[in-house]
Amino acid sequence: MTYAFYVILSLSKDIAYISCIWNKFLIIIFMDNKNENEKFKISYALSLVTQIGITVSVITLAFIGFGHYADRYFNTSPVFILIGAILAFIFSMLAIYRLVLPVMDKDKKRNNNGS
Repeated sequence: MTYAFYVILSLSKDIAYISCIWNKFLIIIFMDNKNENEKFKISYALSLVTQIGITVSVITLAFIGFGHYADRYFNTSPVFILIGAILAFIFSMLAIYRLVLPVMDKDKKRNNNGS
């Protein structure tokens, strides 16, 4: 189960790289009057939000899909779908925590150096 979690997380990072390129394209088009530091911050924030959204949706679809398949195989109605939804919530929160943790560490270091 843990291996599947890391595979899903690495796939979402690849998709997030593509979304990062898309976000930079949008910033070039719509924010040409901003300085480079502001563009980088906005691009980073958009990439992080996109990566979180993709990660949560992939994990949710995977666990609920496996739950649906298990329900059909064992001929139980909502049992495995509910278990899949609960596991998807837990693993999504873990994935969000791992994605946001580096940002929180950078912010904490910046606040400690500024004080």
